[in-house]
This record gives sequence, C-alpha cells and structure tokens, in this order.
Amino acid sequence: MGKPLIVWNEDELASLLEACADLPVIGIDGLKYAGKSRLTDRLGAKLGWQVVHADDFIRFGARPYPEILDLPALSAAIQRPSLGPKLLDSILLGTVLDALSLAPAPFIYVRRRNPSGSLYDPGYYEHFDPEQMLAVAAEQYLLAGANPDEPMLECELIQYHQRYDPANRATAVFENVVSS
Repeated sequence: MGKPLIVWNEDELASLLEACADLPVIGIDGLKYAGKSRLTDRLGAKLGWQVVHADDFIRFGARPYPEILDLPALSAAIQRPSLGPKLLDSILLGTVLDALSLAPAPFIYVRRRNPSGSLYDPGYYEHFDPEQMLAVAAEQYLLAGANPDEPMLECELIQYHQRYDPANRATAVFENVVSS
C-alpha cells in the first residue's frame, strides 16, 4: 500500500471519486470538526450520490463508538437502493465499518489544517505517543468534571488513530484548510 494521494480541492476529489462509482459505499473519515459532513454534503450534491451521516444515528447515553450509534438503522440506510455509491461520513470510521461488516474502498481522510495546536490539529494524532496522550486526555476529562465511568471520545480517537492509522491508510487525504 502506497502513500495516500493528497487532495486540496473538492473538484479534484470529486473526479477521483467518480472513478469509484461502481462501489456501494465510500467512507469519509477524520477528526471531530474536520469538516467531514459539510464536505460529504457538497460531494453528494455534486456527484448526485446519497449521503449518510453516522452522526444522524447517535443514540443518547454514555457509550463508546460505535455502540452509541443505532447500528441497525444505519445499516438499513446504507443498504437502501440508490444510484451510485453511498457517501458515509463518520469519526472513527473503521470501527463503524467493522461493526457493520463493511469495508469501503476507497475511503477519504479529511484532515483539518488548524495551526492552533489544539487537540484537533492533525499532527496531534498522526505523530504521537499514545500512552502520554491518553494520560493527558483522561486528566483533562476528569478536571473538567466529567463522569469517569463515561466513555471519552478523545481517548477513543487516540486509540483509533493508533490502531487504524487512517491518515496513512486512506486512498486520499483531503486537506481541509480552515482559519484558526
């Protein structure tokens, strides 16, 4: 597997995806607030393909991903007949696909370029020491007064990037340039 293609504009990404029109599902992955849903909506409109947002299937309650999702309803939405592939966007996309027994190819990783140094900076997840990051995230979570028995999305994101390495395993990385 080679390095993913780096894509800087939506027209180029749409052209890349058009070559995959015979696939049932194309995944869109990335960190929280990376712009996955907005990008997925624009690509869906441009290509005439159905869009499925995993966030639309979140159930209430403290559960880790993907258990927080209504997986049967999400699966039904993905299985509905449509012209062209479904564009499925989700954080922790690999875990969602595993839970649904799906493996779309290709998948796009949306990398939000934000020079602020925040948790949402791509370098935080792409070049990291997972043990240190998990300790820092847990400490910040507890200092914020959160319930220690609830799943922590920050820790899930760290573990996900460690296990799946989505930015390097994607077919393409969309560099979503945003202002800080």
